[in-house]
Amino acid sequence: MQKYLFIVLCGILAYLTYTGVTLDRFSWDLNITLWFQKVDPDNLGPIPDMLFYLGLKGVGGGAIGVAALWLLWKGWRSEAVFMAFIFIPDAFNVLLREMIGRPRPSEDLVIVFGGP
Repeated sequence: MQKYLFIVLCGILAYLTYTGVTLDRFSWDLNITLWFQKVDPDNLGPIPDMLFYLGLKGVGGGAIGVAALWLLWKGWRSEAVFMAFIFIPDAFNVLLREMIGRPRPSEDLVIVFGGP
C-alpha cells in the first residue's frame, strides 16, 4: 500500500512541477491569494512581517544552521546532523527559484507587500 501511495505522490509532484514550469500561474493561485488578502493584516499582529522575512532567500537556511549549531552545542549530535541535512532542500529551493524564474504576481492582480 505504501509503495502505491509513494507512486501517486511522485506523480502528483511531477504534474505540479511540469505545470509550474510551463504556466505563469496555476488557475487557483489568484483565488487563494485574494481569499487570504481579505483578512485585515492589522488583526494578525507580527505574523505578516514574520512570513515576509521567512520567505527571503537564505533566511530558512540560516535558521536551520543556527538550530543545528544549537543542537550540537547541547550535545545532540544526531539531531544536529539531521537538522543540517534539512538545509539541502532549502539550497535546492534557491537554485530552482532562479532556474524556473516564475514571475511574481503584479500589483494589478493582488496587493503586493514589499515587506515591513
